[in-house]
Amino acid sequence: MDSLRTLVLRKDYQPFSLFPISSIHARDAVTRVVSGSCEVVANYDIRIKTPNDKLVMYWPSVIRSLDPKLKKLRDIPNLSAEPLYYRDHAVCQYCGKGLTVHEVTMDHVMPISKGGPTSWDNIVAACNDCNSRKGNQAPKGQWMPKQKPYIPSIWDILKIRKTYPITVPDESWVPWLGDWPGQISIREAA
Repeated sequence: MDSLRTLVLRKDYQPFSLFPISSIHARDAVTRVVSGSCEVVANYDIRIKTPNDKLVMYWPSVIRSLDPKLKKLRDIPNLSAEPLYYRDHAVCQYCGKGLTVHEVTMDHVMPISKGGPTSWDNIVAACNDCNSRKGNQAPKGQWMPKQKPYIPSIWDILKIRKTYPITVPDESWVPWLGDWPGQISIREAA
């Protein structure tokens, strides 16, 4: 059961995050439910082995936080590879090569050594080859990004993210994803 994941919803029934999707190990979900900080919304069809055969429990597939002090969603996402991947539409901004989330490197358009900040409006998605070849060169010629980097809102990133496919471990997760025009695949829980 170490690979079994549980979707975690905010008190308002929205996922805490969709990039990456907010999930925890099912064992941790059981701990949160038993402690009273979360409640079960849906279960897997997999029984938890207990010493008492009369006690029937199932691994939770979706839980909801009961914490009344929810943090408001930030308007601007944290700058990291996954939201950058979606903002730049999964493409190296120098050579145009398609990228996977795991292949994205964060390139400073104006290098740090030349005073460039680490900020949304100075970072682009790049393949490893382009990032290495560019080094600390200033943005000119082939090192001008295909799109000007910009500061996205969380809603911009979420809208783009939802056009990409997603794989979830159980059908019970699907209603909590909201309107998802991209393909949703179900990978049966182990």
